[in-house]
Formats: sequence, structure tokens, C-alpha cells
Amino acid sequence: QLLIYENEFGLFTCFVQATYGFTLSNQGAADSGTIVEFTSTTNGITDDCLSAVPPADSTVQPGDTVVVDKQVLIDMTVRQEYNTVAYIRAETPMGFTCDDTATLQFVAGNPNLPSFG
Repeated sequence: QLLIYENEFGLFTCFVQATYGFTLSNQGAADSGTIVEFTSTTNGITDDCLSAVPPADSTVQPGDTVVVDKQVLIDMTVRQEYNTVAYIRAETPMGFTCDDTATLQFVAGNPNLPSFG
């Protein structure tokens, strides 16, 4: 498997850094919510993203939005589908819980070469 190559333009890798931008919004009107769980699962591999939420943004006031970035590595050596599910859960000071999920799907990588036979 080709991982890195060099040509007259420079040194290149077959893996690309991509950034997911998760937008977390408190759409409630009554109470703040403290984020207590935040995960993203890509192609069956789950990452705990809670530490990516800045401490100052971990409690989201009604109407406020927080954007959290997550770096992912995309393998460009093979064409494949990427399926990501983000899950977030927050708790209010009164002990109520709210949660939500979002899904992102895309295809990336080089297409399979045609075979002649």
C-alpha cells in the first residue's frame, strides 16, 4: 500500500486531515444545559469528544451555540464510504436530560481502477 510519494512538486501523503465542525445548540428556552456526553462514531469506531469542548463552553445557555472541531484522517488510497454519527447529551441544573444525534455520510478516496481481462 502506497503511503507517501514524491514527485517534482514535492512530498505527498495518501492520507488527508479533514475537520468535522460540530455545531451544538441549546434550542430550549428555559434552562442552561451542561454537556456531559459527546461522542462521534465513524465507521464503527467511537471517539469520546467531550474533552474537545472548551471548559468555558461546556454549559450552553438557551439560544447559545458552541462549535467543536474534530480532526479525522481520510485514507485516499481506497475509495470508501465514511459514516459518522455524533451523539450529545446535556443535563440541566434541575436534573432534566436532553440528547440528540446527527449523521454525516460521504465517499472519499481514489476510485477502483478498471480491470481489463
